[in-house]
Amino acid sequence: MTSEERIKVNKILLVDDEKFILSLLIDILEDRAHTIITASNGKEALDMVRMEKPDLVISDVMMPIMNGFQLLVEIRANPETEELPFILLTVKDSPVDIKRGLTFKANYYFPKPFDDVQLLKAVDELALAIHNKQA
Repeated sequence: MTSEERIKVNKILLVDDEKFILSLLIDILEDRAHTIITASNGKEALDMVRMEKPDLVISDVMMPIMNGFQLLVEIRANPETEELPFILLTVKDSPVDIKRGLTFKANYYFPKPFDDVQLLKAVDELALAIHNKQA
């Protein structure tokens, strides 16, 4: 898919308690979305999902107040958001953690440090799926 053919996601919610990671993700993803919004913990992100209605969530796991696994469980438990595309991006890279994330129905699970190309490919695939679902 060329940059001219790339389908942008309307709104991506990035969730991480590290400002550096949020800034890095914004730089990587800025041409993949019309709007990028951020949250610093799962509780804040859950509130933003309800208010802002993002098309895609990319979240860390280890955060204060509510972690990324809890956020994902809450999103999947709500009929209005249960199909919201969700990528986990975390230092928790044990097979048990990866299985847990996929069991909670994350669309993708990327251990940190992550490969920009793989992340962008996943975002492009989810953007296409979102577009096809809306068409």
